[in-house]
Amino acid sequence: MAVIDISGMGEYALAPFKVRKRKSFWYGLKALLSQYLQFEQGITWDIASYYKNLEDEMSQVYGKPGESSEQQTEQMLELAEKSFGYSPIELVIFNEEQVEKMKQYRQN
Repeated sequence: MAVIDISGMGEYALAPFKVRKRKSFWYGLKALLSQYLQFEQGITWDIASYYKNLEDEMSQVYGKPGESSEQQTEQMLELAEKSFGYSPIELVIFNEEQVEKMKQYRQN
C-alpha cells in the first residue's frame, strides 16, 4: 500500500481520525464538567482563569487534547457515561453543539 504525502496540504490537512475523536471527547468532557461545576458553584464563569484551571487539571489526568492514551480516553468516556449519562456519540454531539454556540457568541 502506498503512503500519500500530505505535507503540502498545509491548513487543509486533517489530523488522523483517532486524534480528532480524542480531541472531541476531551473538549466535550471539558464542556460537561464546566457546566456541572458552574451549576454546583451557583455562578457563571466569565473569567478565563476558571476554564484554564479546568484545562490544566484535565491535562494532568487525561493528557492534552488529542494526546490522550487509550486508557485515558477510556477513563474520559467512563466518567461521561457514569456521571452525566453521555455515550461517546452523545459526547461528540455535545461538543459540536458547544462549538456552534461559541461561534455564535463570537459573532455577536
